[in-house]
Amino acid sequence: MEKLSEIVYRYRYPLIVFFVFLGILGFYLSTNLSVDSNFLEVLPSDDPVVEEYLKFSSGEESEYSYIVLKSYEKTPEDREKLLDAAKTIFENRNENKYITGFSKFDYLTDLGPLGLIMVDSSDLNDLSMNKMELESNYMTLTNYDFNAIRYIVSDFSRLENFEDIFTKEENIDSYKNYIQMPDETSDDMPLILVMGFSLTGKNTDIGYTDVAIPAIRQWLNSLLNGTGIEYGLVGDHVASNESHMQANKDFLLTTLISLLGIAAIVFLAYSSFKITLYLFLSLSISMFITLGISYLIFGSLNIVTTFLNAITLGLGIDYGIHIMTRMMDEAKNTEDEKKIIFRTYKKVTKPLIVSMSTTVIVFIILLIVKSPALKEMGILTSIGISVFFSVMYLFLPAVSIKTISKQGGKARIHKLDSGIYMVAKGLKKIGIISGTIILSGLLFLSFFGFLNISDFSYTPPGLISEDSEIIKTARLIEKAFNGNITDVVKYLASDYDELLEMTDYLKNNKNIKKIQSALNFVEDGEEGFVKNFREVINSVEKVKGSILLEGILKKEEYYDFIIEMLDEAENIKDTESLINLILSRLPSSIKDSLYYTDENGKSYYVISVEPTSDLFSNNFNKIFFESTEDLYGKAIGYPKIFYYLMNMIRKQALPISVIALITIFFIVWLERKAIFDSLKVLVMMILILISMFGFMYLTGIDVTFITVLTAPLIIGIGVDGIIHMVHASSKGNTLELSKTIKSVTMSSLTSIVAFISFGFAEGKLLKSFGLSLAFGVFLAWIVAIFIVPVLPWRKEK
Repeated sequence: MEKLSEIVYRYRYPLIVFFVFLGILGFYLSTNLSVDSNFLEVLPSDDPVVEEYLKFSSGEESEYSYIVLKSYEKTPEDREKLLDAAKTIFENRNENKYITGFSKFDYLTDLGPLGLIMVDSSDLNDLSMNKMELESNYMTLTNYDFNAIRYIVSDFSRLENFEDIFTKEENIDSYKNYIQMPDETSDDMPLILVMGFSLTGKNTDIGYTDVAIPAIRQWLNSLLNGTGIEYGLVGDHVASNESHMQANKDFLLTTLISLLGIAAIVFLAYSSFKITLYLFLSLSISMFITLGISYLIFGSLNIVTTFLNAITLGLGIDYGIHIMTRMMDEAKNTEDEKKIIFRTYKKVTKPLIVSMSTTVIVFIILLIVKSPALKEMGILTSIGISVFFSVMYLFLPAVSIKTISKQGGKARIHKLDSGIYMVAKGLKKIGIISGTIILSGLLFLSFFGFLNISDFSYTPPGLISEDSEIIKTARLIEKAFNGNITDVVKYLASDYDELLEMTDYLKNNKNIKKIQSALNFVEDGEEGFVKNFREVINSVEKVKGSILLEGILKKEEYYDFIIEMLDEAENIKDTESLINLILSRLPSSIKDSLYYTDENGKSYYVISVEPTSDLFSNNFNKIFFESTEDLYGKAIGYPKIFYYLMNMIRKQALPISVIALITIFFIVWLERKAIFDSLKVLVMMILILISMFGFMYLTGIDVTFITVLTAPLIIGIGVDGIIHMVHASSKGNTLELSKTIKSVTMSSLTSIVAFISFGFAEGKLLKSFGLSLAFGVFLAWIVAIFIVPVLPWRKEK
């Protein structure tokens, strides 16, 4: 230690320049670092379930987002304003390069000529050629038979009916086929109009959505400016953009609050602006070096590594606090700068290295997880902790020693020394009583902890605030139309028989509200559908003898289709062949929702299921998939991939935590050379862990795929203070114990502030994660201060 302290003191200026340079370089690199909020990043890209989902989603052409126009006045004039606004948007759709088209809400008009099959045959009965003698009636009129006028009027009436059936509706008033308005609007809702649109890129491409969605907003603002009409956007593309923007915002906000909160505590404790500045500078350099390395390795942070800054700040500051507090204590006894550094290193190096090693190893354990996001978190946090340790251990003493040697003995925190000493002394007398009370409290929390862990939630809160535009807009649509636009589970049936079998199975499920598939074409019964088709064919076949009617059909581009259909009608023997005829000619806007062909050419019928409740709240995702367990292998789409992710994390959290606990047990055993010391640390960590989940239960924080990650994290974080207190307690020196209590308290307080900063995030996901860790650190402090000193430990010389 003496040689190391000599090097740090003698070469302190080169050390300062070196670390400042690394910090500046890290800052430059970190400016290019982005946050990728895509949940799929949590799963390995080569996972069969992920590959299946990506292939399926890439083949879906009908992935729509929605524009929701709103008017808070509900007069007929306001209704017309909504219609005019929708017409303006539709007519100017080609101005926006990111929009490929709008979605038709009128099902039949989107079928085009195929709509003939869906027409009721009774509508065609009056159009048969034996009742429509238009040409012969004209001939009668030329022979001065004026009764023919009545016959001509009647024929033209039939002709008009014919044209009404087959004329394309969009040619009359095109934009109205692309809008939807609720039949009724409750008093607490605005009048709304919905338009669906598709985009040129995929919602999983964060770079694309970050450009496309703001451009669409700007375009809509220019079109609706001055109309008094408000709008909202909803859909997967919009959600990707909002999640990404919110994640970036929360990342910056929580980082800033962490830094400022830690700086405020340091200033209050050490009574020196300079010392606060040195510690703040050390934190900033460590943070930027870590972020710079993150950019060089991965290029971006994912939904899990978004927590990187708060975790490393909360842990890294501990090393700085222990070193700074110990240096100030030594400064009370001497102003010799070399001695201050030497004595500090001598006292804190061993416990710091042990605590740092245990934390790093715990995070390295995350590398065994299948999830790339968790692996990245393990790699980056391990690197970050090592960086913070190096900066605090070498840079902080070098940059602050001059000030500490002169001002350290006058720090405000020294005023607490006598009180802390009395606490340390009192623990020897009443420690059994206080320890028993605390242990009882931990056991009480542990009961609720087991309840919380056993009720793992598959529906975690999101990155987006519940008050965000997209959430409110989605709820507005669902309330207005009594439906759900986000909770659709899709299944793939390999053939027609399986389609019938799966549909019958799903119909009997109480958690399903609506089922849509190609079978919806035959909702009135298979036999009736085929019969109606044949009657339609017979009626349409008769129009071929009329030049005028053929002209109408050709003008509306129905004629060629009718000829093909008549040729194939002979092969239609049953419902399956008729449905396949329909599917083969469906426009892509409809076909993609009913039929899917994979990359190998294998075709499937698509069954779309709408659940009775919101899949992403009240654990309904779990309830739904467990109730349809027999068809789990046939399910596909985002709800399934989300359920799969929750299940994977749930199954891996316990083994990771057990491995982390075993690792700590062996590290402490190797360092302490006492197996009972290791066992006591192990039992305390288990109590802290279970009690933390008990606190979460009492405060309404569910165990989700994110909060369950606090288990291995709090093991690595909470053990630090315990190890410091074990070393201090084993020396049997009350003064040494009081100094360690002071530094452990300061480090725990700054860590809690770092994690509480997540409480200011908009997304509940970050809030629940941060608050859970904050309470975990608090429990670890309670155990370290009030239980560790009471227990017997192997004595150190």
